[in-house]
Amino acid sequence: MHSTFLITPWVVSCLNGFKLKGWDLDKIFEAANVDSSILQQPTCDARLVNDLFKSAAILYKPPVVGIEARKGITPNSLVAVSLAALSSPSLSAALGQMIKYNYNLTNCIDFFLEENGGNSVFGFQINHDTSNHYSAIYDAILCTTMKTCRFIQPSKPVITLIEMAQAKPTAHEVYEHYFKAPIRWNATRYALHFDTHYFNQPSIHFNQPLMDEHERSANTYFSSHNHKTFADELAAYLYDAQGNAMSLSIAAHYFSTGTRTLQRKLNAEGTSFCRLLEDVRKAKAEHLLRTNNITVTEVTFELGFSDTGNFSRAFKRWFDCSPSQYQKRYKEGMRKMQHVYLKEVS
Repeated sequence: MHSTFLITPWVVSCLNGFKLKGWDLDKIFEAANVDSSILQQPTCDARLVNDLFKSAAILYKPPVVGIEARKGITPNSLVAVSLAALSSPSLSAALGQMIKYNYNLTNCIDFFLEENGGNSVFGFQINHDTSNHYSAIYDAILCTTMKTCRFIQPSKPVITLIEMAQAKPTAHEVYEHYFKAPIRWNATRYALHFDTHYFNQPSIHFNQPLMDEHERSANTYFSSHNHKTFADELAAYLYDAQGNAMSLSIAAHYFSTGTRTLQRKLNAEGTSFCRLLEDVRKAKAEHLLRTNNITVTEVTFELGFSDTGNFSRAFKRWFDCSPSQYQKRYKEGMRKMQHVYLKEVS
């Protein structure tokens, strides 16, 4: 039902990195108010992964959360795509696998590859719709790329420049130590600049039959896991819609169908528009009140309720408290976690 996602095996690898650091994953899930059952699905809602990274940062205060996550990255963190990359003829071809399967792996970012003379660049642009995600997720994705380079070309990577689409942090030395290259902060993208000779150097792991087999495996995996029902597509539309756009008539218009036809499609899949709308509103209300400095009136409009009274009654039915009480409890919980950490390290 989520519109932005990250492939679950990669999320699990990042969490394994936290675990190798000695962090308690149960505490991280509890602090983020996220159910660990999300790891049983082929993809994870990017917003929930965002919350997990934030909670890990609050609980354990590492200099850079995303760089700690990379400790769990292995050659199969991106399922068969990683193995196809490892069997590719060069680093350039390997990273091309990530571009090929970009929207099977995640729709939060757009990978790109540029080759200009002696300089080759691989990186990603952040999708506008996900620009408010915690930067640690992007750090972890860039570290995954770095580890992929080291798997494919065991010799020292010849990286000439790093681009980071974030302001220079206090812990900038941690980034510099890990990447071992100059960093351009406040860039418009995340990218690694390579010496082209290194980038196109033949890989010692190249094996054409293995690469073809892993590509077939990747295609089979994604074909079997990424089938979306009409209800999935409608739920994604509703999550991104605002106000009146969440109505049945406007949703039907968006999908170029009539309201009765839309209802019949949902009935055939064992659900209804009202049920989907209820589920989406519940999930979206919780997310907005937890992650944004937003008023109850603004949430009411965002979710398409006619007035705050109707929204408050629905919210109390979902969570057994008012929206303002929920918001207050969440903020108090986050403050307590910070206080506990400061007390432990003082």
